Amino acid sequence: MISVEISTALLLYLGGFLFLCLGIWTFSHFRNRKRVILPPPYKLITCEYCSHDYLTPSDTPVSTCPQCHCHNRVPQQAS
Repeated sequence: MISVEISTALLLYLGGFLFLCLGIWTFSHFRNRKRVILPPPYKLITCEYCSHDYLTPSDTPVSTCPQCHCHNRVPQQAS
């Protein structure tokens, strides 16, 4: 029979547990990193006149504020 002190057994148990947690984290990190994130279909716009925040479709160049009904330019992303 192998005799192991309690401190050595505890150290081996904690080391194995930390190694397992690190392996699970590494696996999930690399699995999630390969996903392609699509741009959102809406953009958050702040009205230039009344400072009201609202969502507008990202493919429209001009949007209308729902609060003051003024037209605002939608900033386009640089690609």
